[in-house]
Amino acid sequence: MVSGLAPAASQAEPTAVPNTVDVASLPRPALDWADPVTLDAGAPYVGEHPVQAISCPWVTFCVAITQDRTLLTSTDPTAGASAWEAQGRLPLGSGDSGTFVGSLSCPTEALCVATQEVGTTALYTITFAEEEAPRVRREAIGSLGTFSSPQCPSASRCFALDADRRILTSAYPKGGRTTWTAVAVSAQFVSLSCPSADLCVASTSSGQIYASPTPATAESWSPVDAPGWENPTVSCVSVSLCVAMGTSPTGLTDSLAVATTTQPLAQEEAGAWTTVDLPWAPAAQVPQGLSCFRSGVCVITLFDTLLVSSDPTGGASTWVPGPVDIPGAVTPHGDCPSAALCMSPLVTGGLLDATAPT
Repeated sequence: MVSGLAPAASQAEPTAVPNTVDVASLPRPALDWADPVTLDAGAPYVGEHPVQAISCPWVTFCVAITQDRTLLTSTDPTAGASAWEAQGRLPLGSGDSGTFVGSLSCPTEALCVATQEVGTTALYTITFAEEEAPRVRREAIGSLGTFSSPQCPSASRCFALDADRRILTSAYPKGGRTTWTAVAVSAQFVSLSCPSADLCVASTSSGQIYASPTPATAESWSPVDAPGWENPTVSCVSVSLCVAMGTSPTGLTDSLAVATTTQPLAQEEAGAWTTVDLPWAPAAQVPQGLSCFRSGVCVITLFDTLLVSSDPTGGASTWVPGPVDIPGAVTPHGDCPSAALCMSPLVTGGLLDATAPT
């Protein structure tokens, strides 16, 4: 426990916005979704190995990791399977199962940080240089405990979550595990979003949202909102726009709720968060994740569909369904490097991509 952390204030009701949206009247989605493609890079990387995570620092460079640990790159990610090149497999460590299940964050075209989050946890530091094969370093987590949800707003600052009430941080992630330190906080965070080195926002399983302007300092973390949702997910577009998702705080079991704020550091009594319900979200589908990107696009991942908004503060009508009849479940580890490009992996092995309509 950190004695300097401000205690949670009484839970205030988030500002409610009435919803009278007819799903049939929703605007046409801002993105056109192509048919899924299977990334089969050829021998020795043949097989139906679904993409587990993807990160695109630019629209002309994307990195993906498949279930069998194959590292894939593309400079034209919407051009189909042939545009993706296998760069080898991530190395194994003692006790590894051979299957990658984790997260990936690439702040630049020269650096990616990946975490193996199931089984033997590990940190992968991946560096790229022109006309050279990528260099991959695998390191056991050791005293850092667990390691999940890496967030790298730049090549000089990364953050991650630990299961022991700690935030992990590095000012030189290219240097590997020894550059990471653990900062104890007073709550167990279940999701983390850091759009810059000067802002991280996190949520707890009990439905409280915390924020910090100096995330590497334990005392700087304080509660900023308490919608009371179960296991809410939080994601920030920038230091001036954050979004949270959870089960409707009004008790509607057949809808999702989304809260937004343009003042992520404002205390909860300031009423900085505005909540809307999404009553047309499929009742039987448990939300898998929420991701907001620097492009301004936010994506809610349901089991076999997506809800997409390029204006998340604009109310319920701005959240429109993505592709329909997807052949398999969608993973929450996609990326939208621009408002005109989104990439989303499928559990069945395909990769969805969406571009701006012409």
